[in-house]
Amino acid sequence: MDVLPLVSVIIPVYNVKPYLGECIESVINQTYNNLEIIIIDDGSTDASALMCDDYKGKDTRIQVIHQSNKGLSGARNTGLEQSHGDIIAFLDSDDDYLPNMIETMVQIMLESNADIVVCGYYVCRTENRMNQFENERCFLIPDGIKSNGSALRLLFDGTIDVTTWNKVFSRHLFDNIRFPDGYVYEDQIIMPYLFESAMKIALLKQALVLHRIRSASITNTTSEKNIHDMMYARVQMDIFVEAHTPYVFNTNYQKYYQEKTFRCIIGYYLTLLSTNKMIERCIVDDFENEIDKRANNIHLFSYKTRLYFQFFKMNPSLCSAVKRLLYAPVKKRVQSLGTTISKHKKS
Repeated sequence: MDVLPLVSVIIPVYNVKPYLGECIESVINQTYNNLEIIIIDDGSTDASALMCDDYKGKDTRIQVIHQSNKGLSGARNTGLEQSHGDIIAFLDSDDDYLPNMIETMVQIMLESNADIVVCGYYVCRTENRMNQFENERCFLIPDGIKSNGSALRLLFDGTIDVTTWNKVFSRHLFDNIRFPDGYVYEDQIIMPYLFESAMKIALLKQALVLHRIRSASITNTTSEKNIHDMMYARVQMDIFVEAHTPYVFNTNYQKYYQEKTFRCIIGYYLTLLSTNKMIERCIVDDFENEIDKRANNIHLFSYKTRLYFQFFKMNPSLCSAVKRLLYAPVKKRVQSLGTTISKHKKS
């Protein structure tokens, strides 16, 4: 029997002591044994670093790297540089794999000759130990083998999630690709390029990952940097769509995505202003310049978006209510209109 390929599981760690043991144990206890477990302690200031070293002493497959804080992208890139596996997997340090995750994904990759395999996952909103039978919801995708073009369209319409932790990748995809340093939402930026580099992508409906939602996580923290990085990631995806039209996306989809991006950036900007904090002028300028640049194409957008933009220019504080009225289903529009009128009567 041929030797099964080595899988490198890369786990960035930063101040996650309450969840780290559960995460590492979920990898150690995989039914697939030919693993290289690379844990990057990204400058933790709690007991996470000591836990990493403790687990290294328990399992020879574990390699621990301690580095000064570089952020999630920097930690993942360090893991990539130190990895030797033919297959790369990523796991966030507050998430878990189900016991057969790696075995199932590798088997599908070998049988289908795919460069990426994607699975479903469970969402668990808890600070305690996660359980697949006590999940908030299950995010599933349709089974199938897709070309990179078909998979890209599913990625951009949201059928396939942009996250790295519910996927395994052929190593060669990272020959010329790395995570962008210094940005949150780095998965959103890098994933289209990984899909583009893959010849085939296999989709597995089965949920094999437990994904934890917690208020203190990086992506769930509202800060001016996070909001700015959301805008940056969205712009990068919009640039990708434009560069791949008409080869992957048709011109109608490009127009739709540009319009949606325009609304999203306005929404991010309004969220930024609502934080009631002193905001760096350069961040405000980035948003306003991006909105002004995209407003040059306002004549190409739907009447709803043109109306939404007019309200934004006249009275930004009303934009959220206007957006609900414009884009919600008819029944919800009526309810929202009644709520909005009532609030303004009281004021």
